[in-house]
Amino acid sequence: MIAVQEQALLNTVSVSLPYPTLCLVTDMEKVGKDRLLKVIDESVQGGVNLVQVREKRLTEETLKNLVLDVVDVVDGRAFLAVNSSLEASQLPGVDFLHLPESESGLVGSSSDLFGQSTHSLPMAQRAQQNGANYVFVGSVFPTQSHPGEGSIGTSILKEYNLSLDIPFVGIGGIDSSNAADVVKVGAHGVAVISAILATGEPKIAATQLMDAMLSEAGL
Repeated sequence: MIAVQEQALLNTVSVSLPYPTLCLVTDMEKVGKDRLLKVIDESVQGGVNLVQVREKRLTEETLKNLVLDVVDVVDGRAFLAVNSSLEASQLPGVDFLHLPESESGLVGSSSDLFGQSTHSLPMAQRAQQNGANYVFVGSVFPTQSHPGEGSIGTSILKEYNLSLDIPFVGIGGIDSSNAADVVKVGAHGVAVISAILATGEPKIAATQLMDAMLSEAGL
């Protein structure tokens, strides 16, 4: 399975994501910094091929230091995105700036590689028009991280598949039991938080998620 992941990275165009994408979104408040770095390392071993550093409560300097530590841990084995911080996203070893739905204006030039979180098809289409290289779509299922938000389910993802030319990644309430359902309707992959961070075996959790998607994709 790891060989498939590495080959996907080699075959990927510079502005694209590996297929299927398995993204770990960080939350240092859940596990602490030392544990987070260990989880990132083990989950990449298990199949995570995109890590998004999403730590909005950190100061810019602390965030940059964390990102540099994550770059060292990932060591080129996965793509790396940084949420919201243009400055931190330009550090060596970072591949993408990742923007919340409301912050597309942060992108400074057409040469910047960026992805964006979206919560509706029109916003995903707008992100594509603005030059996004990929979008996150969700919440697909009910999620603990956004308990007040409704979920969109998988059926509507078929419309994203028909309407977008860029990869879209499902996020929200996804685990190994439903990751294949997201890929089945055309998503490029999935992004998770608790499905990896909340487990004591991040490598196993990542492997189960990736295997579910690979099986659905026939890879």
